Amino acid sequence: MESIKSARIYRHFITTTLNNFSVKATGINSFDCKIYDRWGLFLHEWEGVNGGWDGKGVNGNNATDGTYFYIINYNDNQGKAVNKNGFFELVR
Repeated sequence: MESIKSARIYRHFITTTLNNFSVKATGINSFDCKIYDRWGLFLHEWEGVNGGWDGKGVNGNNATDGTYFYIINYNDNQGKAVNKNGFFELVR
């Protein structure tokens, strides 16, 4: 069985986890996240903090090891719009 060692965003910080790229947050409203490869090719999007990315490309195949980019947009519990982005490494 193959494991994915990827990144987890945890309240604006990236930490390491296994098997997916997901978000753990409280006090967040209107959340969405987009994942792109290093060339800017869109791979995955989800809304709500319960979503995530399983490390697969748009064709359903495993994404290759490498650098990926995320964009997160949400409204905090006071209604303030927040935009976060950054890179993470996908390592299988």
